[in-house]
Amino acid sequence: MSQNNYQFAYHVSQIAKQLSLGQTSKIKEYVASLDAATQEQLSPWLAYVLLNESVGQTCDKNTSLKDYEACTQGWTAYYQHDYLQAHQFFTQAIQQDNWQHYALNSALGLAKVYTRTGHWQAARDWCLYYLSLARQETYHFEVAKGYGALAEIFLRASCANEALACFQTAYHLMPLGQGQQAKQYNFMASALLRNKEALRAEVLLHTSRQISRNQLDLDPNNQDALASLCHSTLRFYYLNISNHEGYEPAEVNADDAQLMTQISDCNRLTSVPLGLLQVAKGIACLAQDLGQAQAHFTQAMHHFGPKLVMEYQWAARLKASCIATATDQGVAEMMALFELQPIQPPVFAVVADATWQKVPLHNHGFLPLTTAQTPEQLAALWMLFFI
Repeated sequence: MSQNNYQFAYHVSQIAKQLSLGQTSKIKEYVASLDAATQEQLSPWLAYVLLNESVGQTCDKNTSLKDYEACTQGWTAYYQHDYLQAHQFFTQAIQQDNWQHYALNSALGLAKVYTRTGHWQAARDWCLYYLSLARQETYHFEVAKGYGALAEIFLRASCANEALACFQTAYHLMPLGQGQQAKQYNFMASALLRNKEALRAEVLLHTSRQISRNQLDLDPNNQDALASLCHSTLRFYYLNISNHEGYEPAEVNADDAQLMTQISDCNRLTSVPLGLLQVAKGIACLAQDLGQAQAHFTQAMHHFGPKLVMEYQWAARLKASCIATATDQGVAEMMALFELQPIQPPVFAVVADATWQKVPLHNHGFLPLTTAQTPEQLAALWMLFFI
């Protein structure tokens, strides 16, 4: 083996170790320590395995790409919140022979696109197909991600028990190490929140928050830990405004707000939780101070940006409801996502996950956003989102 090939293989093995522990921030630090030529050599592979890391600009959707290239471009578009273009790239990836071996994550990508556009039945179909492929290849981390994605679908569709079961499965399948632990506690708390198990949700959120703080004590700029802290904090707010009978609202630590000021503007993983946090603060103000509520909804819209169509329109409609003004802005953008035509996965036998295929799942998606008008009706739509 030549020295260059040996060095490349060595770097791949080191990154793979961190990837198996979910330590994406450490991967970025490791890659940043390498020379420019090695970074360029590693970048196509990193773009594929990390999924959410963009390398260069998104290609034109009509460009002829290999399956793994189209898959990578699909994830780039997905994390830029361009779900229609992501759908086109993922669809392109699965048209090629043996794509399951080289672009496995295209199946997960389609599941995520359908989740974010409200086509939940198609999202589940592709999630189950992805799980079947990951099992065949014995990719344990991929199987864990598949259950997490399946849980999100059930969560948004108000199937709380099924969501909790899938989140718990994902948690137990996660590799050793704390790279993903805080996130998993946040996710399980979301399902418990919908089940009105407030105390159990609070315990998990406190645990998640402490893990994030411990990581930030070691590295105050750990963006993964900051994102996780943001997720646990926003869930505390929604826990408190849910008014569960007999539940004493949890105190939100002011120190966390100070820590979250360290979140980088380039951290694309925090635009949604920061926006959802402002929506929660706005909902909490609806009964006492409509002006302050509007201010929070405006901040939420700033965090989301128009490309996060469903989240942005939820905040915009809440803001308009404060002054009893109906809004039809953004309907065209929502309708474009509603009218997306899902494709079906290849025929496959569902064995291990047959239970999840049988769960009754409505396909109304985000349509309630177009009909809810009062602040109370709109506030109740929080369960459509990953909260």
